[in-house]
Amino acid sequence: RFAMFIHWGLYSELGGEWNGKTYYGIAEWLMNRAQIPAAEYAKTAAQFNPTNFNAREWVELAQAAGMRHMMITAKHHEGFAMFNSAASPFNIVTVTPFKRDPLKELAEACRAKGERLGFYYSQTVDWHERDAVGNTWDWPEDGRDFQHYLQTKAIPQIEELLRGYGPIAGIWFDTPGPITPEESKMLVDRVHQLQPQCLVNSRIGNNLGDYDTLGDQEIPPLPRPGLWETPDTHNDT
Repeated sequence: RFAMFIHWGLYSELGGEWNGKTYYGIAEWLMNRAQIPAAEYAKTAAQFNPTNFNAREWVELAQAAGMRHMMITAKHHEGFAMFNSAASPFNIVTVTPFKRDPLKELAEACRAKGERLGFYYSQTVDWHERDAVGNTWDWPEDGRDFQHYLQTKAIPQIEELLRGYGPIAGIWFDTPGPITPEESKMLVDRVHQLQPQCLVNSRIGNNLGDYDTLGDQEIPPLPRPGLWETPDTHNDT
C-alpha cells in the first residue's frame, strides 16, 4: 500500500528553466507553461545523458523504505518515451547520447528483487504530436485526428510496454480530457487482453478502470468504498 512514483523525462534535464527563466511549480509541465515549440523542446534530447542511472539502487531504495511497487513515467505529456520504442523515434534510445533503455533495466532489477513495476502513460495529452491533445501553441485545435494519434503512437507504445517488459503490475493513465468512452474502453480492454493481471487506474477516463486514483494530494475525510489511491505529489509544496 506504499509505492514509489517516479517522474523522469526531458523535463528533468531542464529543471524548470527555459531560456534563462525559471517556471516554478509543476516541472514536468514546463513545455506547456513556457509554450515551447515542439521542435525546440525536442533538441533537449541531445544533452540528456543520465549515465549515473543505476536501476538496482533505485529498487533497493524503494524496498528499504517499505515500498511494494514502483511506478515510472514511460511517456509523460511531453511525448518523449523513456524506453526503446519502434512506434516513435522520439525516445531515449534513438535520440539521446544515453542510448540505453532505463525501463528495461528497471524491469530486470525489479524482477530480480521481487518488486512490482508499473508504467505511467499519458494516453490523451502529447505536446509533441499534432493529432494528440494539448499543444495549442504549435497547432490549432481544428483538424486534429485523435484516432490517428491513438492508432499510430499511443496504442503501439502501450503494447510495447505490455509485451516487452515482463509482467506489469499496472498501467497508470492520466488526464483523460476529451477521450471518448469507446476509446477509454478500447485501451482498458487491450491492457487486460495482453496482461490480465495488469491493473488500470481510473484516470483512463469515463468511469472505467480497476481502481480509483484520487486527485493529487487528495485524502478523503471519511472511509470510502472500493480500491483507491492518492498520489502524494511534491508539486507546489
